[in-house]
Amino acid sequence: MSPEKVSATDFTRHFAKMQEDVAKCGAIEVSSHGRIVGAFVSPEVLAELQCLRAKEAVERASAVPHPTRPEPPEVIVESREVEVDLWHRR
Repeated sequence: MSPEKVSATDFTRHFAKMQEDVAKCGAIEVSSHGRIVGAFVSPEVLAELQCLRAKEAVERASAVPHPTRPEPPEVIVESREVEVDLWHRR
């Protein structure tokens, strides 16, 4: 369903009707001076939006390395032959 569109003035003057309309259409776009300033949504649409935001937050969190667990540094080991004199150890 596409959202209903009303002016901010009509929205405030006819709020009781808006409550009935939002139950039918799911969302009402509220505009002022020709631009959308907000929306009035049904509880079902709000729950859906909250669920989507939670899923997106989980996806973002899993895609970014954890700040307290940095990537291990690159370790460079040089091999040297060391001669050990086992007889003269302290």
